[in-house]
Amino acid sequence: MAEEHPIWSYSGLEDEELRQILSNPEHEEFVHLAARLLESSLEIEQVFDYIDKEDFIQHYSRIRKSMGNGAQAKRHKKFWDRMANQGCKQISGEPAEKSPAEKRKEKVEADYASESALKIGRRIRKLRKKDDLSQQELAERLGISKSEISRIENGKQNLSLERLQRVLNALGHKVHLQIKPVFEKGE
Repeated sequence: MAEEHPIWSYSGLEDEELRQILSNPEHEEFVHLAARLLESSLEIEQVFDYIDKEDFIQHYSRIRKSMGNGAQAKRHKKFWDRMANQGCKQISGEPAEKSPAEKRKEKVEADYASESALKIGRRIRKLRKKDDLSQQELAERLGISKSEISRIENGKQNLSLERLQRVLNALGHKVHLQIKPVFEKGE
């Protein structure tokens, strides 16, 4: 084990000695050795096998200051910055912060889902009105509330295919699923 990790050879300490130091944030070598460990590893499980997560979060700003400024250290700082930020939020009960890429992906998915739900909802409303049914009458046919019909028609509620089929059956229609490529060749 000790020979598998660069910090071991760098520090000249045995595994047990490292564990002892890294389990005690008050030890004079804690910050220095924790910084070397974070600089040399992006393996979360390995790091938290040596440093308690709460100690990591509580002392991360001190550890970060002790980290180097080389290219690898800078990449590792970014990674551990995110971990410390997420960890702080998780301990405080706040949700972990998402990366900009995760946020963009969620927004695109939400916009697409909202757009699809709105199109389906408008189509259901059109069919309901064509059959001269009120929202209340359709709700009674389905055994759901009028407010749920309103949410469906306004695109505020996503429907599973099974649920969509039930709604359309109540209106005398069925689902016909057509799958198309997002982009045509040559676009």
